[in-house]
Amino acid sequence: MSKISYLDHVATLLPPEEVATFQACYQQRLPKTIKVMRSKIAIDDFVQLVTDMGWKLEPTTNSDCFHVHTFTDSATLGQHFLHQG
Repeated sequence: MSKISYLDHVATLLPPEEVATFQACYQQRLPKTIKVMRSKIAIDDFVQLVTDMGWKLEPTTNSDCFHVHTFTDSATLGQHFLHQG
């Protein structure tokens, strides 16, 4: 059995007219998001803290989650000290 890429495999499952749309969507970058643990910090306090640190946030449809558009630290978002709980 030959090995095929994921996109080639999906192309065998979808109708031909949907393949290009799926590939375009699949190759888009996912936004970085962060969920604020309300038991540890208030939403307004968190927003003020990270805004002062130079982060650019955008609210999501979930009131305690944000898209992070600008992250100024050298560590990845998941390794940041605020993520350590």
